[in-house]
Amino acid sequence: MPFGPEVPVARRDDVAPYRGLRSFGEQDARFFFGRDGEVQRLLEKLKRSRFVAVLGPSGCGKSSLVQAGLVPELRAAALAHGDQSHVCVLRPGAAPLTALAAQLATLVPGQAMQATLYALTRDARTLHLSVELALANGPAAGRVVVIVDQLEEVFTLCRDETQRRQLFCLLLDAATAPGGRTVVIVTLRTDFYARCASYPEFAQLIGAQQMLIGAMDSDGLRQAIEEPAYRVGLELEEGLPGTILADVAAEPGALPLLEHALLELWERRRGVMLTLEGYRQAGGVHGALAQRADQIFDEFSPEQQQIARRTLLRLTQPGEGTEDTRRRVPRSEISPADGADNFDVVLGGLVDGRLLTTGRDDTGQQVIDVSHEALIRGWPRLRRWIDADRAGLLIHRRLTDAAHQWDTLNREAASLYRGARLATARDWATDHDDDLSSLEHAFLTASHANEHNETKAAKRRTRRLRGLVTGLAGLVLAWLALIFAVSGQRDAAATAFRSQQALSVSNELEKSLLTIETGLGRYATSGDTTFLTRIRRMLADYPKRRDDLARRVSNDPGQQQLVREISAAIDDYAGSWVRPVIDIARDDLGAADDQIRTDGGGSRLDAIRRNIDRLSQRERAVILEREAHAESDAERAIDLGIGGLSLVLVITAVSTMYLRGRRRLGP
Repeated sequence: MPFGPEVPVARRDDVAPYRGLRSFGEQDARFFFGRDGEVQRLLEKLKRSRFVAVLGPSGCGKSSLVQAGLVPELRAAALAHGDQSHVCVLRPGAAPLTALAAQLATLVPGQAMQATLYALTRDARTLHLSVELALANGPAAGRVVVIVDQLEEVFTLCRDETQRRQLFCLLLDAATAPGGRTVVIVTLRTDFYARCASYPEFAQLIGAQQMLIGAMDSDGLRQAIEEPAYRVGLELEEGLPGTILADVAAEPGALPLLEHALLELWERRRGVMLTLEGYRQAGGVHGALAQRADQIFDEFSPEQQQIARRTLLRLTQPGEGTEDTRRRVPRSEISPADGADNFDVVLGGLVDGRLLTTGRDDTGQQVIDVSHEALIRGWPRLRRWIDADRAGLLIHRRLTDAAHQWDTLNREAASLYRGARLATARDWATDHDDDLSSLEHAFLTASHANEHNETKAAKRRTRRLRGLVTGLAGLVLAWLALIFAVSGQRDAAATAFRSQQALSVSNELEKSLLTIETGLGRYATSGDTTFLTRIRRMLADYPKRRDDLARRVSNDPGQQQLVREISAAIDDYAGSWVRPVIDIARDDLGAADDQIRTDGGGSRLDAIRRNIDRLSQRERAVILEREAHAESDAERAIDLGIGGLSLVLVITAVSTMYLRGRRRLGP
């Protein structure tokens, strides 16, 4: 199908068909070409899901695709069904929840934005519920499309983790609520894709519902070059589209550079013709932006050039593991206290040259922004400025964020810089005083004064406490000695008590074994089941007694080994003698009696009893030894405690005299 309108279009010199560095908005849809396939793929995805993440590298046209390509199609589809499509477009910025609250305020006019913001911070269902409220009286098929453009700003500009996480929860809930009528579309640079992994549920949603945008193919690029010109009655010189296509060479991030070069070409048009000569004069795809930026910069005076440099660096966020990005800032952060006239001249020149844009944020404050990140990548002079002091720029960005947070928290002392952070910022500010805003100056001054006051207070506390600490040190030594004495006695008592319990357990164990042996004989001869019941109870109770004996006996290795041998012997005695006899007696009482008379378990039992006697004798020896050592240690500790108390009295007297002398002499 040939390019161009079917009916000739009258020439329009007052309408620029190309956007330069600015992304295409919904109002620019008639000049947006080359992405028909991607638009249809997005529409198909939205038939199956109410969420889609548009991913791609910087400069591939994500924002333009969504706003100038997808949104008009959604509106047309809604209109065809008799519905009205509501579209909310926001950039997260430093305060993403505020940006979202401002958009929701347009859906529900009677509701205060402050109340909406409060609800957004507290309840992850607020976005979904606000949309339901806004559509309550409309058609059942109505939808609200929430577009979060440049989602990477939640990582580059927003320093509040709570807000970042809550925004993801709000979007997730609104896009997945059963029966919901919120459609969520986000655009995200691929170099920030991995950062979403810290938020598993939201990352899972992005992973399942995403579309990766790459470079335009040659047909798409040709449409983007030729069709906008045809729409305003212009023609292209033969060979011009091919030359431009060769320069673009399917580079993923070259679309902003292409659009800027085309806009420069349009400004150099000859009548109705866009010419090769005009394209070369503009500098081509890769030279037009740098040529324009250098030309604007060189027209400034030296003082104005310094202002331009500071302004452009302020609008740049150095990447930390990612590409450098732009940052939108309030005019008040950039505008100097002195030289406002020069600043206005510089700002006006950069805006007229389409390098910067100005507007209002959600609170009505004037903000300034780089027209596109392509300026950061494509202007060598700005790249040199950034690379020359990248570490310093990162320090400055953190200082700026800290100063804003301090101001937001009513300038409380707890949010000031201290220690290493203050030293680092102060060293950097020494050579960059002109780069600081008035708020940053105030923040550093307050941090320095606060540190000085805290240091003085610490010195006073140190002088007051030094004497007390000296006296208390001796008191602590004496107290520890007394504690050691008491603790030693307690340990000795505990050891003796444990050993006494071990003796008691071993005696009970020996009695149980004698009772089992006696009971077996009586049961076998009389058949009285009460003996069998008692034997079984004692056998069941044996594991507990064995464990209790192992826990109570002293830590002497010989004793522990003896406990293990006794346990093994009792297991063998019960398993190979007692239980078999009981089993035989169940069926044949006489056979059990013969078994007892023939084999007997007495030999096994005698060996076990001898070992229990050995254990008990050695445990009594341990008790006597421990008690003797404990008594000796306690006596030494008491002597040490008495000596320590005497030392305390001397130190206290000397310290009191010292402090009285210091008070008379003054600080």
